[in-house]
Amino acid sequence: MKKNVLTLAVAGAVAASAQAQMYVNPDNTGEVLIYPFYTADAGNQTYIHVVNTTEYYKAAKVRIHEAENSYEVRDFNLYLSPYDHFSFTIRLDEETGGGMLKTTDNSCTVPRLYDADPELKLDGTVSFDNILYKNAKDANTSFERTLNGYVEIIEMGQFKGAAATDPGYLWKHVKGVPRGCAKVEALWSTGGAWFKEVPQGGGTSAVARTGQLSSWQGGGLYGMGIIVNPEAGAAIGYDAVAIDEFHASVKSDTAGGDLHYYPGDVDPSLQGRDDYTAEKSTVFVRGVQKNYDTSGNTTPTLDAVSSLFMVDSIMNDYVLDSAFAGRTDWVVTFPTKRNYVKNTGTASSRARDPFYQQYEGKEACDPFWYRPYDREEQYPTPDVDKPPFSPYTEDPTYDPKICFEANVLTFTGIDVDPISAIWGTSQGESSKKIHLPMETEYENGWAHISFDWDKLNGTYTGGPSHQLSVAGDNGTEVLQGLPAVGFSVIKFERGTLENNPGVLANYAAAHEHKTSRSSS
Repeated sequence: MKKNVLTLAVAGAVAASAQAQMYVNPDNTGEVLIYPFYTADAGNQTYIHVVNTTEYYKAAKVRIHEAENSYEVRDFNLYLSPYDHFSFTIRLDEETGGGMLKTTDNSCTVPRLYDADPELKLDGTVSFDNILYKNAKDANTSFERTLNGYVEIIEMGQFKGAAATDPGYLWKHVKGVPRGCAKVEALWSTGGAWFKEVPQGGGTSAVARTGQLSSWQGGGLYGMGIIVNPEAGAAIGYDAVAIDEFHASVKSDTAGGDLHYYPGDVDPSLQGRDDYTAEKSTVFVRGVQKNYDTSGNTTPTLDAVSSLFMVDSIMNDYVLDSAFAGRTDWVVTFPTKRNYVKNTGTASSRARDPFYQQYEGKEACDPFWYRPYDREEQYPTPDVDKPPFSPYTEDPTYDPKICFEANVLTFTGIDVDPISAIWGTSQGESSKKIHLPMETEYENGWAHISFDWDKLNGTYTGGPSHQLSVAGDNGTEVLQGLPAVGFSVIKFERGTLENNPGVLANYAAAHEHKTSRSSS
């Protein structure tokens, strides 16, 4: 199998470094997987898949975040045997009105989710929880808030599995069923070997290491998400973004259990663990390889992760063609935002760079610049006799704002009810839409969103934002923009076939965003 040139270049940079440098792997495998969006709203279900492509017995944290401020709504430990595949769906919980997880996968989880034995009453179903943002007294404490969000999976460790006394032996599949998921859970229960190691069980170690490999053997995980609307007869799929070398694997004292935390622990997270997560990154900026060192920053691992996703612009197509009932949404997710916008209790509303506004229980907004183009290079200009182009405003200092962790931008015609490619006409509380109205003559084309502070029209207190300072190869560099991932969703709703009324003719596709990066 041939590796592409970019992969070889990144791998070479990592090998040459005295310390591990995390990078977004263009081959789509890694130690951290970020799924930019899930939804269980408006009849949708989201399928989440993760695959272990390696020969190693792996432990991973699966964490599900709601869209507004990345509060965890559910997480669990997942144990994958070599070449294992795990999947679950996120769907509507009709009892709470929020989201829920459903799986019939046999892979071991802690807490346990599923077992085919009906007497165990493990049907693979668990509801999402609103307790964290309810305790924080957020403005929106509804269960419906859990209907939309994003997912992250972080590899925690690798374990021995050849001998009957090895922990990995328990989660190895035999004829499609692991040998002992109950015994894996027992390792984390009162009196269990792993439980006794960590503080929750009276131990002194931050992580559980019994049965770990003597050296870290991370990577090789890939993931995908599929958003399905059965009634609409449409589905779209996307690949999870893969970060490799998140773990500082070249440290001399690293081992397979370095990030193996207690189930339900807030760790591991993208904020990292200074001992065993990388504080360097490799990024390509306008085709030039850049090596960044964030070890001197306040949050070194978090800033290293953010540096991977810092973009000053997002570009993609939109289609609103009335002849084909075209609909377009853009998903824009900021996977590290929550750790920058925490309310510090100070008089200032400014967040930590690169974000602008603190989260104060409702939203944390960042302005952006926006321009659509039709398919003939034209773009709208304000007319003195008409309102300025979208978003509609009479204020020339106005900038549209993006306010959540996982956002959906819906393109729509002017003076018409917005119709989302993902949610249809749903206007529920959980549907965090940003409407981008389009004039009729610009119903198809491409659009450009910029987070470059110099492009903004408004006046903002506290000086420039949307910048992240890092140590580069030739001194301090300032990365411009915001750390964003996502994709577009274009949908055509033709209803049923004219010559066969019983057959739906709806189509949808997802396309990864195109981006640009800059630094000074």
